[in-house]
Amino acid sequence: VAAVLLYIITNPTFWKRLRIILDSLGELLFKSFIEMNPFTIMELQLSKTQKDIDDLAEQAQKLKAQEDRLNQELTSEQRNLQVANEKINILKRRPQDEDTALELESATNDWSNSNDFIEKVSPIRDNITKLITFVDKAYRKAGYALKDAQNTIKQQRRTYDAVTAGSNAMKKALRSFTGDPEMNKAGA
Repeated sequence: VAAVLLYIITNPTFWKRLRIILDSLGELLFKSFIEMNPFTIMELQLSKTQKDIDDLAEQAQKLKAQEDRLNQELTSEQRNLQVANEKINILKRRPQDEDTALELESATNDWSNSNDFIEKVSPIRDNITKLITFVDKAYRKAGYALKDAQNTIKQQRRTYDAVTAGSNAMKKALRSFTGDPEMNKAGA
């Protein structure tokens, strides 16, 4: 038994075959754990980019809703401004008494408040409109850029797979013609 164990331990062919078996097991076990596939990393980055683009679209919808709300409020205040202006003109043509003076003051205050609102909110609404235009352009450009990047990665992956498969086939064919040099050394 000791002689057989001594023969196995000193035999280089045994160690070479054991190393091949252990390398194969290690590759099977650890390849899935330690895969540094650049295509997988790029696809993860693209999915994160897709999430960012979706967030951009959501923000654009919120801005559009805010713009609509401001437009409605501005329209309402413009109508109120016109009504107050007409009321002021009518009250100025009436004979002036205390009630007319109070109504005129009230209509003037109403006109002034509507005018102040319009003057203060219109620039904000205009800026939101410009921002919406910018966000829409950015969203469209990002969508096209993402689609282009996905197509490029897909094409590069296909090219890589084809080259790798061809290279592996050539290595196997060459190995079948010349034999495995390490196995040849171990047998000698």
